[in-house]
Amino acid sequence: MLINQKLAPGMSLNYNIKFIPEEKKDYYHQLDVVTDCQTFSVPLIAIGPRALLDFPDQIWMPETAVKIPSSKIFLIQNIGNKNTEFTSFSESEYFSIEPESGMIMEKEAVQFSVNFITSNSGNFYGIIYLQYDTGV
Repeated sequence: MLINQKLAPGMSLNYNIKFIPEEKKDYYHQLDVVTDCQTFSVPLIAIGPRALLDFPDQIWMPETAVKIPSSKIFLIQNIGNKNTEFTSFSESEYFSIEPESGMIMEKEAVQFSVNFITSNSGNFYGIIYLQYDTGV
């Protein structure tokens, strides 16, 4: 759609943009604004449905003796509005997570288990990654 309208310096003009999606997906459009001096683009982005797993920010493992495995079980729910496949892993040699991959339907939950084992004493820190099928 092309709208030609001139404005006096210092004046403003407002446009209301009405968006009616035809299907559940991401939409992107670019609004080009041209002035006497420059041209600039304004991106218009409508984000479609997303999966959102209710994964805790931190997991504290119970204390355990050296070479004795420890695990913590928790339930992860997909609180988003789309089904998703996932992959989970840890780069730490001390921590692992199960299941490593799977699918969680919208509003459903899956049981996860974080496992820990070490051959020396001390405090340990690891990062667990959870990757959606979208790459996020």
